[in-house]
Amino acid sequence: MTLDMTTIQAKYDAVRDGACTREDASNWARELREADDRKELTITPEADRKQIWEALSFLEMYDMKNSPTEYMYDEEDLIANRP
Repeated sequence: MTLDMTTIQAKYDAVRDGACTREDASNWARELREADDRKELTITPEADRKQIWEALSFLEMYDMKNSPTEYMYDEEDLIANRP
């Protein structure tokens, strides 16, 4: 499995545009993190690893809620964290 900057940016854009729910994006990010834990994920290029990893970590948290009806992060946070 491979992850690059174009792929993560496309996922951010899909969430922002409503083509992907925040829950689906969070699940996608979690699956990639778990693949990395199993040494099954390659981030390319390696020079972008830190920025991609930070963006992936944010997406994994993007569906967290402060209350049953309020999300912890809003669209401004999504835009600010897009690599």
